[in-house]
Amino acid sequence: MIPNLGMPQGGEWLVILAIVILLFGSAKLPGLVRQLARSKKIWEEEVVTKGQEVRELAAEVTDTFDLQKPATAPAAQAAPPKTHI
Repeated sequence: MIPNLGMPQGGEWLVILAIVILLFGSAKLPGLVRQLARSKKIWEEEVVTKGQEVRELAAEVTDTFDLQKPATAPAAQAAPPKTHI
């Protein structure tokens, strides 16, 4: 069976941090963190912008369908004549 592969916990984070430091070097880490922060900020701004666009489009669609509704309820249609067989 495969063990539960969830989020790293405790000492696993230290191992991951050590690997990152070895790969990127301590001089590049501040720049890497800054770039990640910028990317996160851009991501959040895009999420907010797209959310607003979706709400605006939903409002337009709702308004369009509200305009297409008939002002009065349609009259009840007469039932078709019954045929006797």
